[in-house]
Amino acid sequence: MYVDNLVLSCDSIEEVKKLVQDSKSLFRKVGFILTAFLSNSSGVLGYDKTLPFGSNAKPTGQI
Repeated sequence: MYVDNLVLSCDSIEEVKKLVQDSKSLFRKVGFILTAFLSNSSGVLGYDKTLPFGSNAKPTGQI
C-alpha cells in the first residue's frame, strides 16, 4: 500500500502539534513513515525537528 498525500485542517497551532505527533505514532504502528509536513502557518513550521516542514507543496504533475 502507498499513501502519497493526506490533507487535514486544524483550528489551532496546538491541535496541529498534537496531530503531528499522533500521526507519526499511528503511521509507525502500521508500517508507514511520515516523511514531510506542510503547513500554511509559520507557527508550526519546524515544530518537530525529525520532520522536514514546508510552507507549500510542490506538485509533481502526476495523478
